[in-house]
Amino acid sequence: MRRLCGLLCLFFFFLISDVFAQVTLTPAATTGNVKLCVGGGNVALSSIVIDEASLGNNEAIGGTNQNATAATFAISIPTGFEFVWGSESVTATVGGDLSNVAFQSTSATSFTIQLDIANSGASDFVDAITISGLRVRAVSGGSQTVNLFRSDAAGVFIDGFGLNAVVGTVSSSAIQTALPVSASALTVCEGGNVSISIDNSQNGIVYEVLSLSNASFSATVGG
Repeated sequence: MRRLCGLLCLFFFFLISDVFAQVTLTPAATTGNVKLCVGGGNVALSSIVIDEASLGNNEAIGGTNQNATAATFAISIPTGFEFVWGSESVTATVGGDLSNVAFQSTSATSFTIQLDIANSGASDFVDAITISGLRVRAVSGGSQTVNLFRSDAAGVFIDGFGLNAVVGTVSSSAIQTALPVSASALTVCEGGNVSISIDNSQNGIVYEVLSLSNASFSATVGG
């Protein structure tokens, strides 16, 4: 009975340790979750944070007592969206178990982070990786919502951040509206502005103008 109790206690210890060993993920998003205009400019994302968070999970990045040099992990974005590079940065907690954290490679649809890990020392630290300055644009696909996700199958072990783990969400919108007096359609996306001139010189023609900012009708034009 005593041996059985000991085995059960050991089992629950490892079970609880595994639960608390997972990192805390702060996903990326656009400010106010504003949608990207398909074919429009690029938009900044908030930072991705991969955080060991507490002493209970201070070796979640890399694994217990594990060391590694030039370990990597990759993050991708699905078809219809692209990363725009030039303002990105990645940092790790100063004085911790992680060092030499940097972008190893970047492309339109993915990027790879490289880092060194020293988890076998006498003192283990609570570490965090912060990926900042990411910018994305919507290039095709109309209105849709997609996830940024971890895309490498054989990279560094990070408990709670495995293959296909979500690290951000972005949406796109392609809203078109055309007035009878327009020579061509106008593309207006959430969070954008548009200036429309209406020729109401022909008596009897009445237009209702919809305000996209609050989805309510303004005063009637024409008549």
